[in-house]
Amino acid sequence: MSRTVLLNPGPVNITDKVRQAMTLPDLCHREKEFSNLMAAIRAKLLQAFNIEEAFTSVLVSGSGTAALEMAVSSSLTPERSMLVIENGVYGERIGKLCDVYNFHRHTIKLDWGVPPNLDDIESILKKQS
Repeated sequence: MSRTVLLNPGPVNITDKVRQAMTLPDLCHREKEFSNLMAAIRAKLLQAFNIEEAFTSVLVSGSGTAALEMAVSSSLTPERSMLVIENGVYGERIGKLCDVYNFHRHTIKLDWGVPPNLDDIESILKKQS
């Protein structure tokens, strides 16, 4: 079978194994099997990253932007501020989300892909504590 390869960010190319899995019956989010599967995945994520069980993992059924918005909107209040390192698309997106929610932010702007200077980060954080 001829296959067209997409070189854009999405939708992604999927393998025949994934296509075959997509032919299985749907699993309803209200079924016990779904709850068990989600609990197992969340527990394995903690193990995979060697994180204490006192913490929890959150699975996001959405885009990377959805996950960022969840993190920003639930982490800050108008009285607090955030240090945003803008060295790529996601750093810029975090900055825009702070603006949308009217959260105060300190920003280190860098060219895309350039790692931040740890002394700059430490200096900003010390001023804020």
